[in-house]
Amino acid sequence: MSVLLRRAIASASILSLGLLGPVSSANADEFEVEYPAGEFCPDFTVYGSITVKGSDKILPGDRFWEHNVGTGIWTTAEFDHTFTQRSRYALVTTYDEATNDLHFTVDGRYFIGFYPGDIGPAGPVTETQTYSVAGHQTFTLDLDTNKITAYSLDGEILADICAVLAGED
Repeated sequence: MSVLLRRAIASASILSLGLLGPVSSANADEFEVEYPAGEFCPDFTVYGSITVKGSDKILPGDRFWEHNVGTGIWTTAEFDHTFTQRSRYALVTTYDEATNDLHFTVDGRYFIGFYPGDIGPAGPVTETQTYSVAGHQTFTLDLDTNKITAYSLDGEILADICAVLAGED
């Protein structure tokens, strides 16, 4: 899932909490996505076939919890490489009304993307980056600027997905 899509879902999750109340599901979803150059990887289009199954609920303190198990198969038209991401993670999202920020805590294997202007694993991001990571992540998304303003990872970067797709890794 690209940062753009993840950000849209995160924002929609917060809105749905206020409008719909507690939500819980365990249905598997399958979908395909196409990300133009610059949205997933900086220089080429990426295609994804994703299967995800999980559940979500509201926790005390207006926190949104979800647990997902999923597989994403990423490919490109420009190169003959694929990357398969198998994810299993628990994510807690908290909305801070005073700052209009979303705070995320993710435990497990996950993938995350960063856009220019975000703060990523190595500091300020200058071009789109997408990584497979494992461990404990925390990050803050400023909903006014749509930028990740803080990021930490207590774990490891398993792969630079764009480098793998380009045949560089």
